[in-house]
Order: sequence, then structure tokens, then C-alpha cells
Amino acid sequence: MHKSIFFLLISLFAGTASAQNRLTGDVRDSDSGEPVVAASIVVKETNIGTSADQDGFFVFPELSDGEYTLSVRSLGYQPYQTKISIPEYLDEPLRIELSPAVTAMQELTIVSSILRTGSNYQPEKVYSGEELTRRANISVGQMLDGEPGIAMRSFGAVPTRPVIRGFDGERLLILENGERMGDISESSVDHAIALDPAATETIEVIRGPSGLLFGNNALGGVVNLVTSDIPRDITSGMSGIASFHGASMNGLLHGYSRMSYGMDNQALTGRFSYREAGNMQTPDGRLPGTSMSAMEGSLGWSVNRDDTQWGMSVMGMDHVYQIPESMDDPNEHVEIHYNRQGLQMQMRSNSAGFFDALQVRLHASRYDHKEVEVEIMEDGTIDEDVEITYLQWAYSATASADYSSFGVIDNGTVGFNINGRNFDIGGLEAYSPGDLTVNPAIFALQEARLSTYLTMQIGTRLDFRYVSTIPNELNDIETERSNLDLSAAIGLNYNPHFPFELGIQLARSHRYPTIEELYSDGAHLAAGAYEIGDPTLETERTYGMDAFIRWHFDRISFEAAGFYSYMENYIAFQPQGRIDPSSGLPVFRYVGDGAQIYGGEVSSFLRFSEQLSAELGLDYVSGTRLNRDREPLPFMPPFRSRLVVTYDFGRSFLGTRISLVTSQNRVAPEEDMTEGYFLAGLSAGHRFGNDGIHSIVLRVDNLLNQRYRDHLSRVEDRDFPMPGRNVTLNYRWYF
Repeated sequence: MHKSIFFLLISLFAGTASAQNRLTGDVRDSDSGEPVVAASIVVKETNIGTSADQDGFFVFPELSDGEYTLSVRSLGYQPYQTKISIPEYLDEPLRIELSPAVTAMQELTIVSSILRTGSNYQPEKVYSGEELTRRANISVGQMLDGEPGIAMRSFGAVPTRPVIRGFDGERLLILENGERMGDISESSVDHAIALDPAATETIEVIRGPSGLLFGNNALGGVVNLVTSDIPRDITSGMSGIASFHGASMNGLLHGYSRMSYGMDNQALTGRFSYREAGNMQTPDGRLPGTSMSAMEGSLGWSVNRDDTQWGMSVMGMDHVYQIPESMDDPNEHVEIHYNRQGLQMQMRSNSAGFFDALQVRLHASRYDHKEVEVEIMEDGTIDEDVEITYLQWAYSATASADYSSFGVIDNGTVGFNINGRNFDIGGLEAYSPGDLTVNPAIFALQEARLSTYLTMQIGTRLDFRYVSTIPNELNDIETERSNLDLSAAIGLNYNPHFPFELGIQLARSHRYPTIEELYSDGAHLAAGAYEIGDPTLETERTYGMDAFIRWHFDRISFEAAGFYSYMENYIAFQPQGRIDPSSGLPVFRYVGDGAQIYGGEVSSFLRFSEQLSAELGLDYVSGTRLNRDREPLPFMPPFRSRLVVTYDFGRSFLGTRISLVTSQNRVAPEEDMTEGYFLAGLSAGHRFGNDGIHSIVLRVDNLLNQRYRDHLSRVEDRDFPMPGRNVTLNYRWYF
């Protein structure tokens, strides 16, 4: 076995270690000469892309002799294209200079740098290109887990969701192309994000409450999943991606394809994917109730006319996954059946008037969800009971206008957003009423340069929310509530010279109680809890401070960030330490109280040579209820550290990842502690081909088959371990 793996790696990397036939370069700001971090560079003829690192440095694999077009994009800069000739451009690194811009025509979705000026006021990260290929996984939560400040809430292999700085659920806003996607993943631990991770071409992450302009639920931050369902680039002819992803841990088979066709000023695109996986393998054996199957597709169209880009897309998906109940009784499990249909529309236009650009986005969706209890009887027959049904019609729309050079304001954005839903809950165990919600809001964001090195950003958002309950057979509550609240943030960025940057932000944000937090009273079988709400709960209000400092040296980059949040009426999902006699489920109660959460992250990047680099990350979170006993908040991630070392041969790479997680002994009353653990992993990749670019990534997670428990896993029995050793293979063909 070991010899086979050795010869496989030798065959992948043979002849590449000494190869010099590769394109290298760096991306710089044309005004300041500073590196443009996370710039996206794409070879248009092959559709393969990569991202600039912390020093603006990028590497492409060997390219066959010929002419190529490089397309370079970064939030805050004008799109850039240049022609290169191979092998002519292999003699020395390629220098690319991007011009700062107030508006960027092709960037229909903006989260990380709303004004696109390049000044940051909070930690942010963009994942794209090959980095996403290397992270390929069954869910977005697993793809981001372990990044500084980002953990993962899980309830089996499928229903996972990112957790940023201890903020989970309704306190973390997950968007699709800048708008709410219309699923219900935020409402309960057993609900999954309703999007195939393979469809995301970029993931934008903001840590902290600065994403308040995108919604009143962004206390912890924003995760924006950017897809190409509406074509952003119009390139003549056919291009596309075909990929396969397999995993040994659960027998995952995942096929994905996307094809685009451009003609004149229009483009059409379509994608389709299918995923199927069995039960999850742990060091203790198979964990029943963790299988899944999903099918998803979309069609999109866009057109460019007179400096205006229009586009729309439609999508549909059907997903079935299981929820674990007991390793001792494989004849019982809970299945989640859901399907989602979505419509997206986007328009962006340059303007010769007062406004530099106008943008309109719309997302409308239908989401149908059923939670089914399945029991295999002694005679082999299957008994299925639909316990809970959800039917949600949702919409989210934004209209915004960008302007520049207005009085003391250098840049600004003003806009209007409205989102809402009709949410119906039914079934045998409809533990909560449904709701009809309408949430209009106006927002504004301005940036001013106070001096050569100091800029200031001010943002405000005024929300009005109206909600009325929709009764059902088990919960006949009929009531309505309305709220008016203001969110605001002010940030300073100090950047005296290239190697050093400092950002600080103060913010006031809010979150309205959910219908489940207010009126739940019943067994939620799929979540494994008997939930009790409190109709007296008030709006959460958070007062937060966020600061970071960055250094960039010749081969070393370093960032340290810290945050503190004080919350009025923080709503905790608190275990009560008792079992409901009728359902046999543990009782949880939604409890409101004052709270504080604070912590920080440290990350560094070291480039030993063009080939060898290392990344180190640390993060820490502490949450406390400000009651008389100052009890810890439940479900806070423990202290974590990780080390990633990569050797890039040009066409190939080798890497290792080590994670060290400490025990979590600071827990809420009736919350179980978890022990610390050590995880190791390996990865390798290779690129080849003349008919486009073929990319293969082989990754081994939990190499030592360590038995461990993630503290944020919500599987009710703490004896259930996390996945064991897992070998994944990801193949992509760009054509």
C-alpha cells in the first residue's frame, strides 16, 4: 500500500521539480505600488485561474507555446487584460499594475470592499480559483472550517454551516451573489445551506459586524457565495468546466459541469451537478443516518449594451439527506427532503450624471422542506411519518447608487433593500407557528480621506420589520410585531507606507428574534431537541469594536485582529439538563440576557522561496452571559491553531496541514465538555493537458484516524465521533 502511494506521487511529480517553464508574476496598485492581495488572474483561453497571495505574487503551471489573454480582477480596481506570448514571457516575472476605480463594471457582486477603494476597516478574506479546488468538500462549512476566526457547526456530514467568532445561525449572514438565497439553514442545526459548493467560484468572508449594510443579521459577519449563474464575462465561443469529486469517508460521488457560450454582446451559461454519499465512517465504525443525495442545475443569460450589463438566471435543486439518531439502532433515522427553485436578476450601469454607477439585484425563491421519521420494521417494511413541513416563499432585492467627490466625501453608496418571506410550518410536530415577514431598509456608506495616510468610513442602515404569525394545528398563536432600528458603523484605516496597515471599527448592529425563538413549544425531532421559546424576548443589540494590524515584509506577511462585542438581550439556546417525557428529547430553552463575546485571530504567511511557503493561524473566542453568575455562553469554539506548509513545483504541489485544538472546559450549565485533539492531513495536486487544463487534487484528512469530537457538533450524543481518515480526489477540466 505504502509503495503504491509512493510510486503514485513519483509519477505525479516526475520531471516537474526542475521545470522552469512556468509563468510567474505579481499584481500591484498602479498608484502606490503596493501588492493587490487576492487579485484573480484567469487565462481566458483555458479558463483556469489563480489568486495573488499576500505579496501579490502568483504562479501559473506550464503553458504550451502560443498566445494567451490574461484577465485580472480585484475588488476596488478596473478590470485588466493583457496579451502574453509563451515562451517569451517566461524569462522574468510578469508585472501587472491595476488602476484603482470607484466603480467596476463587471463586478456585479460586492461584499469585501463595498466602495472598491482598497481600504479595509475589518479583517476580510476572498477565496477563489485553485484555492477553492484544493478545498473541495461536501459543504461550504467544511471548506472554510479551520480558517482563522471561522469554525463549523455540524449535525452530521451535510447540515454544516460556518461559525464566525462564535456567532452562528441568525447572527451570520450567508448570501448568494449579494442577496439572501431563501433557504432556512440559519434557523436550526439540522438545516443545510441550499447550494452545491462546486457552484461557487468565489467565497467572500467578512469577520465582524461591518456587513450591516447587507442585513440586520450580520452581527458575526458575512459569507457571500459568488456563482456564475449570471455570466459576468462575455467571451466568444464555448468554454466550461467539468469536474469529479470522490471521498472514501462516505463513498461520495460528485459530478459537476458548467458550460458557457458567448456571442457578440451576449452570453448563455448552464450548470448541472449530482451528489451521492453513504453513511459517514468514524474511527468507531459507520455512523447511521448521515447519507445524502442531491441534484441541482441552473440556466443563465446576460447582455452588455451601452455600458450597461443585464442578466438573469433560474435554478432548481432537489436534496435528500439523513440526520443521525443512534449508532446502536440503524433501523431508525430522520430524513430531510427539500427542494429549492430560485430566480436571480441583476443590472449594473455606468452613468454620466451625479451617480457613477447604478445597480439592482433581485433574488426570489421557493423552498419546500419535509422532515421524515423513517423506521425499518422487523418484517422489512418501511414506516415513514412526516413530522414537520416547511414551505417558504422568499425575496430579497437591493437597489444602490455609487458616487464620488461629493464635498468632503471621496466615495459613497446609498441604497434601498427589502426582503421578506411567507413561511408556513405544518406536520404532526409543528412546534412553532409560521410567519409573514416584511423588512424594508435604507442604507448609506461614505468614505472620506482625512489625510494622506488616514481614511474614514461611515455606514448606516435603518430597518423596519413587520411580522405576523401564521397559525397551524398545533400552534394557534395569532399575533403581530413591528420594529424600527438603526445600525451604524464608523471605521478608520491608517496606511502610512506599504509594509504596515492598521484598521479599527466601531459598530452598533441588531437582530430581531426569530419566530422559533419567540413561540416554539414542542419536539423538533430532526434537531434532537424539545424547544421552548419566550414571547417576551426583545431585539438583540450589539455594540462592537474590531481592530486589526498588518505587516508585509519581503517574504513575510502578518495579521493580528481582535474584537469585543457587548450584547443586550442576547438570545442563547440553553440546555436545561432534563428530558421531555413525551418525546424523550433533551429540553432547550431560548433565554435572553446580556452577554459579551471577545477574542481574536493571528495569521502569518512565510515564503521561504518561490516554491516553499508556510501559513500559521491561531484563533480564540470567549463568550459570557452577564447574569449574576456570569455563566459561559453555550457552543463557543475552543482555542485552535493550524499550520499549512506547501511546496509548489509549478505544475504540481505537495502540502501538509496540522491542526491543534484544545479542550473546551468553559461550557454553559448542562453543556458537555470536549477534549482537545490533534489532526494531520496531506494534499497533492498536478496540472496537465493541451486541450484545456486538467487539474487533479488528492487530499487526505485526519491522516492518523484520530477519534475526536468537535465542540460545535450538535449531534445529541457526545460519544458520536467526527469522521475518520478520509481520502478525497478532485478532478477538474477547464476548456
